Amino acid sequence: MKKYNFKLIKEWIQENSDKILSAELGMKEDWWWTAETVYEDGKFTKDLDAGGLLIAGIDGSKWATPVMRVTYKDETVAYKNVFEGESSGPRNPYFSLGCMSDPAQSGIDEEYAQKLIE
Repeated sequence: MKKYNFKLIKEWIQENSDKILSAELGMKEDWWWTAETVYEDGKFTKDLDAGGLLIAGIDGSKWATPVMRVTYKDETVAYKNVFEGESSGPRNPYFSLGCMSDPAQSGIDEEYAQKLIE
């Protein structure tokens, strides 16, 4: 299972905080329903050191990719993979995106492909 690596996330945000406007965490393949802001206006909105932390009710996925979407102060956007572990199962064959999440997801997929931070 791919799980959020909260230690990596916190360290990366702290190292780059002078350039960051906000940071959100979510599953790349289902961003609409899983994204949540964790850093905004120079401070954390979630305690990333807290044990059992859930982002939008989950801490990882068997098949989806935990990512961080960073908005910089110059309003550019970038993505960073922020997980530990590996996929432990395939995507549910009955999973589908809804009428609102499908258009939003296509924009995320395109942005992610172009703006991935290694």
